[in-house]
Amino acid sequence: MLWQKLWNPWPKQKPPKDETPTQKKKRQAAARKAARNRLFEQKESYRWVEALTTVEKLVSKHTRVVHAFDREGDITEVFHKVRQLQHTGVLVRAAHNRSLDSDSQRLWSKLEGQPISLEQEIELPQTSKRSARKVKLAVRFCPVNLRTPYRFDNRDPILVYAVYATEVDCPEGETP
Repeated sequence: MLWQKLWNPWPKQKPPKDETPTQKKKRQAAARKAARNRLFEQKESYRWVEALTTVEKLVSKHTRVVHAFDREGDITEVFHKVRQLQHTGVLVRAAHNRSLDSDSQRLWSKLEGQPISLEQEIELPQTSKRSARKVKLAVRFCPVNLRTPYRFDNRDPILVYAVYATEVDCPEGETP
């Protein structure tokens, strides 16, 4: 652990009890518009870029740091910042079926079209919703160019390696 930041999100306001569906849509649309107009540094998602930047300053120039982020870290600002830093890499669990730069192809379909590079058996532990079982994973990967949104000055595509692991022969009634 090289750095951590403790934070507590502000509690969300409860909607009015007599709010109609139309009023709810208007309220949510206004909230989305307000969020889009805030500076990125004022948004909750800024913490991912803040971690990249802070840790880069803490380590020597001979050390390469690879951050592991969950789906909340799947934001273009993270990939954009990583390409600016010299000693930093990132592993992000994808949340978005991103658009690729070369055409209108999407990330998931590109990966599904790749040959299987590895098949691996793993043990899934029991949870409250699932019993323990052995799972066979098919792993595919390839380099991809992610399309950069228009809000960035540097519109060059972002080169990343994408890894896609899916369960093979999932038992009936189970969620893969």
